[in-house]
Amino acid sequence: MNEVPIEVKQKKAQMEKIQTELQNLLNFIKAGNFSKLVSEAIVDAEGRQENLKSEMKETWIFHQTRRFSSLKL
Repeated sequence: MNEVPIEVKQKKAQMEKIQTELQNLLNFIKAGNFSKLVSEAIVDAEGRQENLKSEMKETWIFHQTRRFSSLKL
């Protein structure tokens, strides 16, 4: 019962992918490249990252609540 729910593991993998994407975009900027498209890509990736954080938190709370409820029985 102490296992991390599969949904959280999947979302964590998605989060790592987005973090890599953001790092690549920042490296692109550090190399002297910048455009409106790059800026929009960063804003998009950051938005997806925030959504995933919220979803992960909600999923974790749901599973903890469910686990706690099953212990009370």
